[in-house]
Amino acid sequence: MKKFCKDESARLSLKALGSERKRAHHLLHESHSDKVQRLVIALIKNSYIQPHYHELDNQWESFVVLSGSVKLITFTEDGVVLTSEDIEQGCIVEIEPMTIHTLVSNSDESLIYEIKEGPFVENYSKCNMNWAPKENSRYVDLFLRKLYLSEIGQSIGLTEFEKTINC
Repeated sequence: MKKFCKDESARLSLKALGSERKRAHHLLHESHSDKVQRLVIALIKNSYIQPHYHELDNQWESFVVLSGSVKLITFTEDGVVLTSEDIEQGCIVEIEPMTIHTLVSNSDESLIYEIKEGPFVENYSKCNMNWAPKENSRYVDLFLRKLYLSEIGQSIGLTEFEKTINC
């Protein structure tokens, strides 16, 4: 039997607070080769997940918000916002393969339970979008501000001008 309760939640949130990426994962599956991947993710406000998609037919994702609130944003291939939705505690979301998306935490900390089909293969795990900065880029703070304020129909990619004023 496996369980994930309040004590584990508190430890995972502390781990996320101390992480450069402002998030932490707790795996509930045994290995990356398992047919079903199950994990709990603690997201701290301003954690950045580069917009991406999953290219294989079996790479759907489903998640439940256990605590806090997250914003799920989906995009066109060229970085125009298709949807921008606040997902509250208790909501279940499924993201189809080839859907360009990202999540940001609306709360100081959020906890989500993610389920996806395995096996997990690093080389095929996700395709990042080149109109969005990489996770360790100096442009992340500026891009995060755009994500939090995103509206449907808005082009979200950073312009060259925005990049120069963010130096």
